[in-house]
Amino acid sequence: MDTESKQYQTFEDLEAYKAAREFRKIMYGVSRRLPAFEKFELASQIRRAAVSLTNNIAEGHGSPNVTMHPCHPPQPF
Repeated sequence: MDTESKQYQTFEDLEAYKAAREFRKIMYGVSRRLPAFEKFELASQIRRAAVSLTNNIAEGHGSPNVTMHPCHPPQPF
């Protein structure tokens, strides 16, 4: 199937989401291998950031219009 004509039904179909899930798995592995003194601070931050990535993709896909995002205010005509 041609990538330009591919229809995305859910955010889980997006290549960016698939890559973010793989990244999240890798980061969870990295956080488990950190030294003991970093387990509760840095490890927690790494895991939260990795989860945030996939959550933001899912949330953005559910938005009715990407131009309605606060970073993209409506432009006057």
